[in-house]
Amino acid sequence: MTDSSAASAASTVTLPADKRTPTQDAEKLPSGLASVVIRAGQSGGGSPGLKDIVTVHYTGWTAADGGQFDTTFGGEACEFETDGIMPGWTEGLMQMAIGETRRWWIPSQLAYGETSVAGRPIGALVFDIELINIQTAPGLKPKMGGFTQRKEDSVNRPFKSPW
Repeated sequence: MTDSSAASAASTVTLPADKRTPTQDAEKLPSGLASVVIRAGQSGGGSPGLKDIVTVHYTGWTAADGGQFDTTFGGEACEFETDGIMPGWTEGLMQMAIGETRRWWIPSQLAYGETSVAGRPIGALVFDIELINIQTAPGLKPKMGGFTQRKEDSVNRPFKSPW
């Protein structure tokens, strides 16, 4: 458990069994990532690019037993590069808008894998994530409609996920 979640350890919640796998209304991507919008975000505000800095609140559970392993809700939000956590977070964040909250079901190959390292959870994971803010990476224009453009480029290029 991180320092940000230690303050809210008393509010640890086990994820109910019926929420540990994607619901019927979940959007499922070819990578295996699935998500459902809990609260819609700002329309027309764009979504984070690969190197943008995002501010989020989140709660994470292991899909196997529903045990909560971390949360920032009730504490301070965290900030990091879009591609700075795990492939499932990168892919998911790049589809979100500011103010949006989603539940993600992340398969182990897009999370931390099946081997325990440094206390990280293993296997498939479930997250509730609220995207609070996006700081555009230096030299990039905000990603809108699937395109990212460097200021010095004269044409938009389709954004291609590394997964």
